Amino acid sequence: MEEKKQIKISLKTAVILSIIGIIVLVGLVYFAIFRTKRVTNIEYYKGKYYITTDHSSYNEKPFLENKDWRIINSYAEYLNLCIKIDKHLINQTDNWYEFSNYASYKKSYTEAEDSLDFKKMDRMMKRLNEEMENIKEEYKIQYDRRYTNWYESIPEEKFNSEFFETHNLLLIDIYKIHAVLHRADLTSFSVNDNTAKISFCTEYGGLVSGGNGIIHYIVLDKNVNNVKLDISSKNTSTPGDAYKPIIYLYPTKELEVTVTLGKPENLTHTYPKYENSWNVLAKPNGDLIDLKTGRSQYSLYWEGINIINPNLTEGFVVEGKDTASFLEEKLAILGLTEREANEFIIYWLPKLESNIYNFIRFQTIEEINANMPLKIAPTPDTIIRVMMEFKPLNKIKNTTEQNLETPTRDGFVIVEWGGIEII
Repeated sequence: MEEKKQIKISLKTAVILSIIGIIVLVGLVYFAIFRTKRVTNIEYYKGKYYITTDHSSYNEKPFLENKDWRIINSYAEYLNLCIKIDKHLINQTDNWYEFSNYASYKKSYTEAEDSLDFKKMDRMMKRLNEEMENIKEEYKIQYDRRYTNWYESIPEEKFNSEFFETHNLLLIDIYKIHAVLHRADLTSFSVNDNTAKISFCTEYGGLVSGGNGIIHYIVLDKNVNNVKLDISSKNTSTPGDAYKPIIYLYPTKELEVTVTLGKPENLTHTYPKYENSWNVLAKPNGDLIDLKTGRSQYSLYWEGINIINPNLTEGFVVEGKDTASFLEEKLAILGLTEREANEFIIYWLPKLESNIYNFIRFQTIEEINANMPLKIAPTPDTIIRVMMEFKPLNKIKNTTEQNLETPTRDGFVIVEWGGIEII
């Protein structure tokens, strides 16, 4: 009798526990479905901007002025934001002007005037007159470049008065000053009641004059008016750096050559190991012997931080499957031999061919020299430097075709090639 009673009590306890378990489970399911909304296909846009400063000035402010995020909840507020963006772009272009050749010559002229150095005054005035011809056009190019980078992925007429009747617009400003921000990836997004919980993973590297930021535009429902933001950062060398620049030397006779890179502080990888310079014995067929180690080389290799703002106003839009034929044609125009072009294509083809389209542009020699000056002793007769910029695209983008010039390979020839992925 006592045994039957215990069985009844145990059965009753099991039923009660089962009912409690079911209630808890239903509660969890309800909470997951109705209380926490997981969003996978959110509307998301971004624009890139640049910060111009110098290494002695660490008080430069990003666009949102040291606040990581801001919610725009009315069309009037959005219009004020657009005015602020335009002022910001003008300010950054003005900062570029302060570091331009014209500003440098003007400063030198003033110094010469103060010291009554009339020869220097005359020399600087000639340079100022030469620069004046180009400064207005160059200023517009610099502004257009910044404008394009900011608005490139943002659809026109998207955020109007009708939009703000049912939605808010979240701005998240992720930036790095005196470093290159390689990427800022959205890794998670969820909404709980009126709060959006957002996580980003960023990668950056290097010490540069200036910096950059990425503004992220995220569309929110009207009731969402608060944000919990988590940003994790990693200092690493990733896209945005100059990838695999290699240098070939072709003297007219066997010759000892010293190669010096002008900004060694921006180097991330070198081979042979770069220590103040490379010293090699170069042969007319391009073979090299490292005078420090005695090892045979066919080129000198370096990678480093790119500090040149990408130019998206001119270039080429190339379908991924057409990459090889495009590079064969353009690299020949730029002066590479078939062997040099073959090595270029072998390295870059997997990265370019896997994209639907690519925006491709070749940096000017002035941009390449500004990013990494190259000094060769004895002085070569011909220097060919090819640095390709590319950006993966999902669709065709209208662009002005870049004009390329063919150099003449005479005497002692130096050839360098490399590439940069635009983030």
